[in-house]
Amino acid sequence: MSKKIDSKSNEGIFKTYSKELIEKIFSSNKRLITIFGVFILPLIYAFICIGSFWNPLANLGVIPIAIVSQDRNPIKISSAANDTNCVNKTILGWSSEENNNDNYNYFPTSLNEPIDFINWMNNDKDHIKFIYYFDEINGTASVETTPAENITGVTINKNANKTEWFHNKWVNNELENVGLSIKDGYLTAKASNHMTFNKISWINENADSYATYDRENKWNVKSIDFYSQVDIPPQFSTIINIAETAGLTNPNVLEWCRNQLHQQVSVFSTYQKNFLIGEMITGFTPFIFSIMVDSAMFNEFNWTPAEMLGTQTPNKEFGIYGIGVGQMFICIGLWVGAFAMTTGLDKHIRSRNISAKKWYASKTLLMWTIGIIQTTILMLAIGIIGWFGIGLSFLLEYIFMLFCSMIFILIIQGIWFSFRDKNISTITIITCLVLNICFGGGTFPAILQNPYLNWIAYIMPFTYAINGESAIIYGISANFNVTQNLVYLLQMCGILLIYAVIFYSIGCYNAKRRMREIYYGSSNKYKLGNALIALKLKKYVLKNKHGKYYANWNALPKCKCEEIYIKTTTLHPMDKKFKWFNKYEIAKDEIAIEE
Repeated sequence: MSKKIDSKSNEGIFKTYSKELIEKIFSSNKRLITIFGVFILPLIYAFICIGSFWNPLANLGVIPIAIVSQDRNPIKISSAANDTNCVNKTILGWSSEENNNDNYNYFPTSLNEPIDFINWMNNDKDHIKFIYYFDEINGTASVETTPAENITGVTINKNANKTEWFHNKWVNNELENVGLSIKDGYLTAKASNHMTFNKISWINENADSYATYDRENKWNVKSIDFYSQVDIPPQFSTIINIAETAGLTNPNVLEWCRNQLHQQVSVFSTYQKNFLIGEMITGFTPFIFSIMVDSAMFNEFNWTPAEMLGTQTPNKEFGIYGIGVGQMFICIGLWVGAFAMTTGLDKHIRSRNISAKKWYASKTLLMWTIGIIQTTILMLAIGIIGWFGIGLSFLLEYIFMLFCSMIFILIIQGIWFSFRDKNISTITIITCLVLNICFGGGTFPAILQNPYLNWIAYIMPFTYAINGESAIIYGISANFNVTQNLVYLLQMCGILLIYAVIFYSIGCYNAKRRMREIYYGSSNKYKLGNALIALKLKKYVLKNKHGKYYANWNALPKCKCEEIYIKTTTLHPMDKKFKWFNKYEIAKDEIAIEE
């Protein structure tokens, strides 16, 4: 007998392997489903990542871009006879002080008719002392002044508005190498054989509601709908008109116009929408600008669009790879930390006569306590690496990540309690992590991914966590549109709270099922009813109209009943084997008895 046992213990590798394969994988539905999940995890990660980011740079043309035009028509004035400098003058602006031509004010962009200008000037006569103009007749490359009361006539040259001229040519497909179509209110411009811009919005009315631009080359952006915005300043058409009418014959005038326009037409981009895109747009702006403004306007003056271009990228000092991509890595760290709790903790019930909701809430508080410690250690570590560099906003980042950690814990806990089998919950949590990494916007935004996958980004919590981080890092920390970014941050918190409510509700519902499984061996009232009848415990069962017994949950004791538990799991095992495998085990036992 002992020899036979010894020989059995020395079975070959392949025979042992076949038994493992049969018993651990093919013996039941549950095990097949589990191993199938293990099989496809690499597929889920690799296929979705490769498929969604196959060639994101080729999709840069779908980035929403705004052309915000504050350009106004050139205004010419006629002066009184005693003002002998010139008769026809192109207005540049106004001031309350003479010789203040370095800081004069522009006229409002809403002025369209001469009468508007006259009425406006009369209403503000206490503030307007001098009108600044360019002397075209004498061709002097300087800004002159004339007292406001000397103005005798006003002419607005609508035909000299270069922004409208360019827009009209674009709409009529008259620009060389640029094709146009309009869909859903967006212009689609073909800038080259390899790039098509699909979402260019022209904003030349009520431009102040989108963005304002001051003479210090600073932006006050009131809308963050766009990844990049091109600003055309109020003086654009005026300076171009001066250059066309006088500049060709006077190099001094030409140089003055060049200096006036230099870095006035500006392209604004921000890291706030997405770190990598913000980094790319910075070097991408000359190409964007080259299709916004017809270079033919500058070629006759030997100017290039780059000479007219200024670039603004708020909070560029935080455009560090470790900060930009770190937003996603922080979220991954917190998610993995919450997931680790499901392996280190358990679902045991350690109190008598406790309700399922209170039991679940106690588990939540325990996980939150661990999450606070995890987040604090993580944030201190990355702060030492260099994140303290964002200043006091790091404290807000810490608080927000504590909030995100609690949300992630509620999501993972809800998934954990949704499945009796730990392997299934583990695979589900890992799958959610993979989807969040792919579609959370920590790498490339969803707008650059394959369109058929874009919708996934809107249901991933990482999307809103990373958006909130961006508002802190690339907005609040640089005192850039603080109120707008705070409101946006609160919006992201509000969306994440929706996840909290949904998954906490799911967890509470399933906690009652898990509690019944721990107490009685099953949450199925009919399976438990069979066990209770077998144990002759009819006082705990009810009968339906079909004569089928089921458990009376209210009558059962609120504690673990070992006898009921054993009977239920014996009659209805969680891992129910296939019939062929039961026969296989019987045959195996018979062989063992014979030996």
